[in-house]
Amino acid sequence: MSNAASGDESVDKAFRDYAWKYFSLHADQRLKTFHFFITLSTVVTGGIFVLAKESGAHQLVGILGFLLAFFAYIFWKLDQRSKELIRNGEQA
Repeated sequence: MSNAASGDESVDKAFRDYAWKYFSLHADQRLKTFHFFITLSTVVTGGIFVLAKESGAHQLVGILGFLLAFFAYIFWKLDQRSKELIRNGEQA
């Protein structure tokens, strides 16, 4: 009986290790995605400010503004996906 109990413990430990690695992977992915979004949005916002100072670049400012909104939407959807995957890891 002791052998069966130790087998159950090793299965539980393996499951906990797998669940932790799953959680850790997706949490790390979420942080990296957020950092990439901050970097990308900073570059695009900087471009907007530089072009806003120039006369006649209003069309480019509008395009960059739209691009920034598009990136925000894409990264928001990626964050929702990552959040759901992290919840799965937390439940496990």
